Amino acid sequence: MRETLARLCDRQLGPGLDPYVVGACPFAHRKRRGGQHPGIEGRKVFYYRARHVPGRDLLPPSDSPVSDWAWLSRGELPSHLEEGEWRAVRSGIPLDLVGE
Repeated sequence: MRETLARLCDRQLGPGLDPYVVGACPFAHRKRRGGQHPGIEGRKVFYYRARHVPGRDLLPPSDSPVSDWAWLSRGELPSHLEEGEWRAVRSGIPLDLVGE
């Protein structure tokens, strides 16, 4: 799964980003239901922790499906994620530093 994640990051976010993925497995997942594909009841979305390496650039390729992105603090996340996404990841996101 990590190899797939690395390829996906390269293809969608650009080879210059190269995030440092923390841990060997996802820290959360979410089951999404959908009727888009007959015979398949849904899909799972896996969430990984990663650190942005200073000096690396986020420059999605021209054919990337990514059109917008943002760096957010933990406090800003609930207003940018769907409620189900926030419930899936909130307990696995480190707290902001005390005193900031």
